Order: sequence, then C-alpha cells, then structure tokens
Amino acid sequence: MKKTEQKTSFDTALEKMRHYCAYQERCFMDLREKAKRIDLSFSDLEKMIPILEQEEFYSEARFAIHFAGGKFRLKKWGRYKIRQQLRSKMVPKPLIEHALSLIPEEDYLHTLRKLLIQKNKEYGNTPHKNYAKLARFFTQKGYESYLFQQEFNQLFPRN
Repeated sequence: MKKTEQKTSFDTALEKMRHYCAYQERCFMDLREKAKRIDLSFSDLEKMIPILEQEEFYSEARFAIHFAGGKFRLKKWGRYKIRQQLRSKMVPKPLIEHALSLIPEEDYLHTLRKLLIQKNKEYGNTPHKNYAKLARFFTQKGYESYLFQQEFNQLFPRN
C-alpha cells in the first residue's frame, strides 16, 4: 500500500514538474526551488531529471539559449550581465558561452548604438559632457567597455 502511495505522490510531483517546465524554459536551480516548494526530495528530483529531459520538458542548454536571447532582445542586456545572471543560476560555463555566441554580433552592435543614441538624448544631447553617465549606464547594462568606447567615438567624434 505504501509503495502505491509513494508512486502516486512521485507521479503527482512529476506531473507538476512537467507543467512547471512546459510553461517556460527552466534551469536546474529553478527545478530545485520548485522541488522544495512542493516538498519533493532531492533524490526524487534527481530521478525526475532524466525523465523530463527524455520527454523534452527540460534542457539546461535550451534554457541558456532562451535566457541569453531573451534578455538581450527584450531587456537589451550586454554579454557581461547575461553571463553573470546565468552563472548565478549555476548554468555550466560551456553552455553559457555557447548561448552568448548565438547572439549575432551585428545585432549586438546595432543595439549598443541605438541605446547610446537614445540615452544621449535623454541626458541632454551633449555626449562629451555625459560621457561618465553613459559609461556607467552601459556598464550596468553589461556591455563591454571597449565596445562602448568604440561606438561612442564613432558616433560622437571630437572635432
């Protein structure tokens, strides 16, 4: 009787995890947090992971790719910030680097330029006076300082 109850609770938890993973891409840390919330043991979670992977509900690589692409496209984050956020979610380094490599360089530079022009207008359209503010903004967004300087000098050359 107890085996049936345990199997039923495992099946119920597995169904909850399937639903949780189907809603959006998840990383292992997300699954661990969800397991804690539904009182699922770590050993049961470890048994579920291969099932979820086989059924294509869960993929750490897919999560990294979607996370990096989404944060870049929607929030206009730079590579440093995306990398740091993925590290905080304990995504393996090779998956992080692969996900970042899928962001097209042309799109990345175009987004940087567009943001630079937009922010410069917000700060009063005096780029050289606002250089420190702009540099701080792009650092917080996670863009490489050398790319910021390169684009700044191209867009606003000193006369």
